[in-house]
Amino acid sequence: MPRMMFDYVDGAAGNESASRLNCQVLDAIRLLPRVLVNVEERSLTKSFLDREWGLPFGIAPMGMCNLTWPGADAILAQAAVRHDIPLCLSTAASSTIEQTRNEGRGRIDWNFLEMLRERWPRTLMVKGVLAPADAVAAKERGVDALYVSNHGGRQLDSAPAAIHMLPLIRRAVGEGYPLIFDSGVRNGEGIVKALALGADFVMLGRAFLYAIGADGERRLEKIIEVLGEEISLAMAQIGRRDLIAIDGSLIYEHEIEN
Repeated sequence: MPRMMFDYVDGAAGNESASRLNCQVLDAIRLLPRVLVNVEERSLTKSFLDREWGLPFGIAPMGMCNLTWPGADAILAQAAVRHDIPLCLSTAASSTIEQTRNEGRGRIDWNFLEMLRERWPRTLMVKGVLAPADAVAAKERGVDALYVSNHGGRQLDSAPAAIHMLPLIRRAVGEGYPLIFDSGVRNGEGIVKALALGADFVMLGRAFLYAIGADGERRLEKIIEVLGEEISLAMAQIGRRDLIAIDGSLIYEHEIEN
């Protein structure tokens, strides 16, 4: 991949401190291994928003994907179908909105959200939530699910690590309210950590674009396979056979600063 294109995928806002912090904080979180648990058979299927998915992770919205490989948007969409995982299309996608049947957004505020909720009868989610107060406000306005994210550090360089805010938002909205998470996840253990800290589903972005940029569809297939294997191996080490059993008791608390 030409350096200019790699820099767009790899880069972030300002000094890129938020992007680095996302990864650093996730890496610092420790999982507590458990012993003498029968984990011979483990399931990676995940129920979310009245749908059963093949894996507990999906493809986050990313702009200008085709910079990494010709037709990258289509490659990602096809992989999502093959692996039965969700894909979010960015409003800055390389393909047109009409081609991908995605509906864009304009400038919005809380009044716009209320109007949208009144007019849109199907599932409504809001992405980019970091403040617990915003999470509560969105829930009160009838939003069906929230997407906890600092956009991979590409918006506000001084934003907190998204994983730091995830458990705070979980406490604010309560158990059972659907939460999606992204920002800084690069491997299967990162996915497990996010699930343990309150996420119902985890999305990845840059990891998939790095893979496509390296070798197109073939490398994308490989990273999805590896992520699934890493999740399964982590589950075996922490004594969990089902994703629903992953919870905060598996986090070594002394490694988290609130």
